Amino acid sequence: MKNFASNHQESVGGRPVGVVAMAVTPFTASNEIDTSRLRGLVRDAADQRFDAVVIAGGAGEISSLSPEEVIDLTSSARQELGALGSSCRILVGLELTGDSPGVLASFREAGADGVLCFASDSGDADACLAELVEENAQGPRLAVLVDHDGRRFTLEGLRHASEVGDGIGVKYGSPDLRLWQTLRSELPHVHWWICGAGDDLAPAFVALGADGFTSTTFNIAPEFVREVAEMMSVNLHRAAADLVSSRLHLLAGLRSSRPSYVAAVTKAAMDRAGRAGGEVRNEGHRFDRSDSQALNLSVDRLLWGI
Repeated sequence: MKNFASNHQESVGGRPVGVVAMAVTPFTASNEIDTSRLRGLVRDAADQRFDAVVIAGGAGEISSLSPEEVIDLTSSARQELGALGSSCRILVGLELTGDSPGVLASFREAGADGVLCFASDSGDADACLAELVEENAQGPRLAVLVDHDGRRFTLEGLRHASEVGDGIGVKYGSPDLRLWQTLRSELPHVHWWICGAGDDLAPAFVALGADGFTSTTFNIAPEFVREVAEMMSVNLHRAAADLVSSRLHLLAGLRSSRPSYVAAVTKAAMDRAGRAGGEVRNEGHRFDRSDSQALNLSVDRLLWGI
């Protein structure tokens, strides 16, 4: 798999732009995972022809999920995509720790096509990544996408992983375009580069050669995200940048206004849009109702441009 856009036909005058949908994890009122609502998000990703959907890794919620819950979410996503006959791929969020080796077989059995790897706050990120790609090389291979913001892994660690793993993908989460271009030149074995710095920065990265972008906004407005991707696929990068600037900047600002606020704002915005986002599991990271007016303005701007 060269990149996540490989299953689409090239547009006239442009190239395919892959979208990796970062699905939030829905919870019930009793704080259990809500697989029914998760299936709805997976259907959205399939309906909008997104290239991949991330399960258990969207909006920073991975640490609140047990391994059993991650497997249940993955199995539900695979069943939904199978019923739809969709080619959308499933990536499973995985926090790299010393216990990570051995989980790939469980992910494969549950129906995953790949993993999105996050560095843990503890442990040697490079060593954990190396162990994972070496394990992956021994069996039926899953796609490996590495979450990197310029600090989480060393250049040598990424180089080793991309060579041993016969190519990995990098989800680059920093807004530093210069560093991103340097990394690309120094890591020739990385198979695909995905902008992970936010939907609002995606046009700039894609204009400079990114294969696609991750989208948390898809949870709120999947049709809007598809519109932006299609504009970029025919090289309308400036128009796409103007669109996300005018419609998304208020919401992007609110999501970054407090630490660990992405999941809370995204789910509150889903509720505002009539998409039943619900609460986050971590009570300390829940939406602050004093931001309700700002949220309403942000969602109205995103959905209707007002």
